[in-house]
Amino acid sequence: MYGKTRLRKKQTRATALLWGAIYLICLLVIRQVELPTKAGIGISLVPVIFFFIFLITIIREVASMDELQRKIQTEAVIVAFLLGLLLLMTLGMLDQVIPLDQKHWGYLDMVPFMGLFYAIGWWRAHRKYS
Repeated sequence: MYGKTRLRKKQTRATALLWGAIYLICLLVIRQVELPTKAGIGISLVPVIFFFIFLITIIREVASMDELQRKIQTEAVIVAFLLGLLLLMTLGMLDQVIPLDQKHWGYLDMVPFMGLFYAIGWWRAHRKYS
């Protein structure tokens, strides 16, 4: 069982790194290269495919975890969701009063924050249960 758990962790890390690399490459291409609309749409959707693969991998990893590890993951996801919602609400409210520059505060800029919020939630839950 331990070997299978390690394999799942490695698969999850590998798919996360693959998605992250593809996401960054596609983002750079979209922002730096003048593309026809259809090509831009195609490149925009490539990271979605790899994120879906990552999603399936992480669901399988969580399914193979013991109860305590699942509890830690659940709390981490809850914290990430709520902090992400708080950030989105704050930016949305501020945007009603002070128009925010979409180039620096667009939807894409929320993705790194969600990862950060998940890490904060995981660290908090891991500390709580260790």
